[in-house]
Amino acid sequence: MGGPSTAGCLAMMIQVTSTGGFAGLAGGTDRPLTMDLEAQPPAVRDAYCAAFSDDALSAATRAESAPGAADMMTYSITVTQDDGTVHRYTVPESLLPPETLDLIDGMK
Repeated sequence: MGGPSTAGCLAMMIQVTSTGGFAGLAGGTDRPLTMDLEAQPPAVRDAYCAAFSDDALSAATRAESAPGAADMMTYSITVTQDDGTVHRYTVPESLLPPETLDLIDGMK
């Protein structure tokens, strides 16, 4: 299933939903944002593979939220690997690097 992995990346599909925001006004996503990595050029695929790797997302889920982050978004991230293995993460916005948030903004 799927094409060759780029730089050891096993991810095939990334799906992100968000909830929360300031007093719930930001609202989150109406529908999941999805990125099919197999359809992306190598440079884009590599950027998403690095940002949404198990190491990066697991570290973010273990980190401690910054004080005053209660009104920030929370992201539910699902990464499906080439072999069909699914990994799910729930990460507060304050624990995701700005580069990862930019990649989420680029998803459709």
